[in-house]
Amino acid sequence: TKIMKRIFKYQLPILEEVELRLPINAEVIRIADLGGIIWLWAIIDDEDPDETRKFYLYKTGGAMKDVPMKYLGCGAVFIQMELMLYVFEEVSS
Repeated sequence: TKIMKRIFKYQLPILEEVELRLPINAEVIRIADLGGIIWLWAIIDDEDPDETRKFYLYKTGGAMKDVPMKYLGCGAVFIQMELMLYVFEEVSS
C-alpha cells in the first residue's frame, strides 16, 4: 500500500493544557495565529492511528509545569489586549 503523507491544520483551544488527537508520528511543523485563533500544522500519515498528545500554552510570566516538554512556537490572541501564548508539547523523559 502507498503511504500518503499530508499537512493538516489543527485548532488549539485557548487553554493552559490541551489534549489533541493526532496520528501517531505526526510531526508538528508550525504554530501560528490566524484570525485570533492559534493553529498547529503537522505532517501526518493517513494510515497511522490516532494518539492523544498533550500541549501547554503559557503566557509571558505564567507558571510552567515541571514536566519534560519541547517548545514548538507561539501565537497571539486578543483577550482585552494582545496576549502572546507560547506552545510546548509534553515529551517522554
